[in-house]
Amino acid sequence: MATSTVFRGTTFENRSLTILKNVFGMALRRVGGKNDGGVDLVGWWGLPTATPGTSSNRLRVVAQCKAEKKKFSPRYVREMEGVAWRYGSIPPEDSESAPPIPFPDDDQNTGPLIALLLSESTFTKATLLRAQSSPVPFMLAHILNEDEMQDMDAPIAGITWNIALRNLMQGYELRWEVGGLEPEGTDRPSLWHEGQRIVVEAAQS
Repeated sequence: MATSTVFRGTTFENRSLTILKNVFGMALRRVGGKNDGGVDLVGWWGLPTATPGTSSNRLRVVAQCKAEKKKFSPRYVREMEGVAWRYGSIPPEDSESAPPIPFPDDDQNTGPLIALLLSESTFTKATLLRAQSSPVPFMLAHILNEDEMQDMDAPIAGITWNIALRNLMQGYELRWEVGGLEPEGTDRPSLWHEGQRIVVEAAQS
């Protein structure tokens, strides 16, 4: 029996949430539904440092997950730009136009915001170029599905962030490491701070 689009989408959202928590320590929650404001996952990323148990600053995160077979279109980047501007620029007193999904533990919805686009398919060159030129801090990740994971070690097949996000996260580097990580032989992205690799502690959602 064919898997429904809704079930497949929900499964991918939950999978993405777990991966972002385990790999980067993001504390996100799934929102989804008709009134999700164009966002599937929302929450916080307390940027860890090379010193275990410490963090520098905290970023607000909005994420959209696309469990589609076709290649990821730049249209999704444009849509997410609109969502990010709305979450990031509306003053808290504008109650009638405020985002429908408030951020956890922050009624004022203040602080730096980053946008994540997560896809089961690869990103087109046009999509990557659009994201790189965007003033919105973006991270794009290609996440493998369960069938693909049978032949590969890492749940993330590819990841990139744009200039705006690199500028926001000065002192941090995103590196792709091949083999040598735990479990042995795992290929995955890793976060570095001031030249030191960060051991991520899973965030409490």
